[in-house]
Amino acid sequence: MKKIIVLFSVFAVLVSCQNETSPAEKEYNDTLKEVFDYHDEAMPKMGEIADLIAKLEVQIASDSDSNPPKEELVMAKERLEQAHDHMMAWMKDFSENYPDVHKARDFNNEQWAEENERLQPEISSAKEMRDDVFESVAKAKKILGEK
Repeated sequence: MKKIIVLFSVFAVLVSCQNETSPAEKEYNDTLKEVFDYHDEAMPKMGEIADLIAKLEVQIASDSDSNPPKEELVMAKERLEQAHDHMMAWMKDFSENYPDVHKARDFNNEQWAEENERLQPEISSAKEMRDDVFESVAKAKKILGEK
């Protein structure tokens, strides 16, 4: 009986040690979460971008003199298309640069720190993409007189 208790205790210690997250892995996960948070803020705007482009196209195609001028409508439409393309390019680049981002990895602290350092530039890249999406939507809504 004593052997069983000792074996169980050793097993419990081994299992609990394997499940601990190192500080470097936690930092990496925090960085990754920040990157994905920016993406997740922008992603719902993709449908809105499509709707706004459609509205702008209707106004651009109309024969009447428009207020705002057609030039502004065209610029807003192009800006929305650029923001959409920015999001698509960002997602493509991210998935190519980090194909294993969701796979479990058995890294040591140094490897997690290296991965985190490699991931750091993605924060500003994702934020820039998110800001681009939000700004283009806001400008298009303003031109269309929407809130």
